[in-house]
Amino acid sequence: MKNLMFLMSLCLLIAIGCSKDVEVLPGLDKGLSTTMKEDIALDTRHHPQKPPKMVPLKGEVIEVGIGEPLVCFGIPYFGQFLDIKGHLTHLGNTEGGFVNLTNCRMEVREGIQTIVVDSDGQFQAANGDLLFYTGEVTVVIGETGPVIFNRNEFDGGTGRWEEAQGYFIADSEHLEDGSLLLEISGWITPPGR
Repeated sequence: MKNLMFLMSLCLLIAIGCSKDVEVLPGLDKGLSTTMKEDIALDTRHHPQKPPKMVPLKGEVIEVGIGEPLVCFGIPYFGQFLDIKGHLTHLGNTEGGFVNLTNCRMEVREGIQTIVVDSDGQFQAANGDLLFYTGEVTVVIGETGPVIFNRNEFDGGTGRWEEAQGYFIADSEHLEDGSLLLEISGWITPPGR
């Protein structure tokens, strides 16, 4: 009976200890840490199995839009970008790839009218390995102009990136020559996993 009581007490202590909220990345400001916790929680809801080990991904790439711009609810945008060049951690120099933007629609998200554009693309490493992703670009028209959010999930690749998983967000800035600068940050499984 004492052993049974001891085991039940031990299980209760473990359950209480595991339910505490632990800061994901110590040293980051509280807002960013909270956001990352929410992202990780979101990812584990979609993938109930134990999430794989991930490493930070960051860098900058420049994309060049091609063709005639499409118009989505009064906002012109390119349907495809090519000549992607830049540098991403773990992938190295990017020299090629593409992004397709498709399926422009209006949705109400959290009570706000939001323009949503689906995207799919790939980054190409200098050695020819490809890293595939899909995602969406959302645009909310605020008082000071459009607010753009770009979130993508990795969906495998070739070579060292064959089973890649993870996600990234991209902050965009239009350059004077018409190209698009993307500052990328996110998480990805280590290459070769």
